[in-house]
Parts: sequence; structure tokens; C-alpha cells
Amino acid sequence: MNVTCAMPTPTMSAVSIGERRTSPRYKFFGEVQILAESLSARKAQVKDISLEGCFVETTEPMPRNGQVLLRFLMGGSEFEMQGLVCRSEPGLGMGIRFNS
Repeated sequence: MNVTCAMPTPTMSAVSIGERRTSPRYKFFGEVQILAESLSARKAQVKDISLEGCFVETTEPMPRNGQVLLRFLMGGSEFEMQGLVCRSEPGLGMGIRFNS
């Protein structure tokens, strides 16, 4: 499956307030394990989440357009989401767009 980071067309109300997202973001403080072919598994913190993606705080984010598997670890349970790095900010983290 080929996924791009192009943002969906925003609604008029979203445009009027300068927001490009079509789904609301929610504060989320949880641990996630990042798995990718180009690096060894590492843990990071999720800052916020929506139906379309999340922002992961890490000092060493992956480059834009990198494919990742995120393993969310919550209270003894875990679930996985595949995603694409759409935003990469060295020293801060990365925005991930879910594709599963």
C-alpha cells in the first residue's frame, strides 16, 4: 500500500480557524514502542492522538516518509498501528499518520 502525507481537504470551518486536520486531536500520555526496518526498537511518549495519527516525542525522530509500526503499551495491554512519518522535528519528535 502506498500512502502519502498529503493532508485531507479540510472543511470550511477548519480553514477559517487555520486548522488543517479533519479529526480533533486529544491529549494522550502513553508509551509507544517504535519499530522500523532502519532502526532498532525504541520506546517513546505519545503527546497527542486523533483518528488519523499521533505525535510521538523523541529526541531522534525518523526522517519524513519513513514507515513505522507503533506498538501502544497501555495498562498491560498493547495494540499496533502502522503509520507514515509526516513531520519530523529533530530534538522534539515526529508526526505519524496512521495507515491501518
